[in-house]
Amino acid sequence: MKLSIGLKIAIYQIHLHNPQHSNKMQSEQPPVIDFSPFYGSNESKRVLLIDQIRQACERFGFFQLINHDVPVELQHQVIDKCKELFKLPLEIKEKYAKDIGGYNRGYECLRSQNFEKQGKGDFKEGYYMGKDLSLDDQYVIDKRFGQGPNKYPAELRDPKEFQRVMDEYHEVMTKLAKNLLQVLACTLNLPTNYFDDFCDHPVAALRLLHYPPQDPATTEVEKGKLLYPRPYGLNFD
Repeated sequence: MKLSIGLKIAIYQIHLHNPQHSNKMQSEQPPVIDFSPFYGSNESKRVLLIDQIRQACERFGFFQLINHDVPVELQHQVIDKCKELFKLPLEIKEKYAKDIGGYNRGYECLRSQNFEKQGKGDFKEGYYMGKDLSLDDQYVIDKRFGQGPNKYPAELRDPKEFQRVMDEYHEVMTKLAKNLLQVLACTLNLPTNYFDDFCDHPVAALRLLHYPPQDPATTEVEKGKLLYPRPYGLNFD
């Protein structure tokens, strides 16, 4: 059994949190949690972090993390590369369609997702990526779901730089997921490394999303605002 991780980047916004933001739990909004104690040696602060995440999971099911180790500069680079990717002509993006070649990698056109089955589908386009594995990797040979090579469009201004940025971001976010799982294990009074084995070849999907300008008459369903099941153990938005 493997961990499923969802890493989603939407280019309509980027979240830059104020490190001075209070960690106080408030019933009217999701908590903002300072993750820096995870990297430190202060045991009392670490215990507080575990308790905050336990409360957030029990009361909300989600929360915001600040002061983690994902570089802000890398976050900006990912957003910039997303913008360049989605500006490519449709006929080029369709060359890298997710349905071509397998491995759950590549482009997904507008309205491809329609969880609610109540309309035309979500008004967004996406691009699926993950850990870039070679065809001779045993997990690829065994046709494990979500395991395979990425598609890096050759038509980008600098395909190698696009690859570097996306691969680095995927790596640091997967590491953050593993760190968070260690804290979650502690919230359940389990050994810190309890979930580590789940992180060997996880199904860690990196989804790049683009929400184009929408007509005021666009329905809530088309905007993708309705709740739907997340098929991941952890989901980072």
